[in-house]
Amino acid sequence: MSLFSKKSKDQPPKQPEAPVRSASAPMPPAQPAMRPNGAASAAQKPTAAPAAPVNMEEVKAGFERSRRTLVALGEISSVLMKSPEYRGMTLATLQGLAAPAISTGQYLVLTAHQKSRGAAAPVAVAMWANVSPEVDRRLSQNDGQTVSLTLADWSGGNIAWLILVAGDQRTLPALIGQLHKTKLKGRPIKMRTKGEDGKMQVRTLTADSGAAAKQPAKH
Repeated sequence: MSLFSKKSKDQPPKQPEAPVRSASAPMPPAQPAMRPNGAASAAQKPTAAPAAPVNMEEVKAGFERSRRTLVALGEISSVLMKSPEYRGMTLATLQGLAAPAISTGQYLVLTAHQKSRGAAAPVAVAMWANVSPEVDRRLSQNDGQTVSLTLADWSGGNIAWLILVAGDQRTLPALIGQLHKTKLKGRPIKMRTKGEDGKMQVRTLTADSGAAAKQPAKH
């Protein structure tokens, strides 16, 4: 007698069922897909570009420009806060005058030296603009109105205008003389000043006209 019935012989054997996992059972960690060479297929992070080489000459030049700017601002402020006309100006007004002058290099500070004490101090300052004919016409109007100059106006032409001169009155002739000799190279420079009648006047200072510069009227 056969141990198996005919029915059981005709049916294929049952495949083993997959084990039922409990909901509370931890899931096994997912395995990364494998590349043909066996490496993980995770995206590789892009390699950072190498940092640009530092140009030490440019760094030194930047430090030197910053140093000169700070020194110039300190010297100009030192002179103006001793001047009766300018010591009460606001920081915004100081910035409006000093910033374009320093930026364009159109300023001159006269320094007094005391050799016996080994000390030096700024005693006078001049600032000038090289303006265009259009700005020259605006500054030449004798209406007493304040004329505001933009940074572009300060270096917009070749007509020199004295925007500010301040300091010890005894040193102003030497300051203007040095300005003509070293910066203006003999060019005349205009300035607005008030006459004895209180009206606005335009004066032209030349290297040969002496340096009896009065305080220019505010622009």
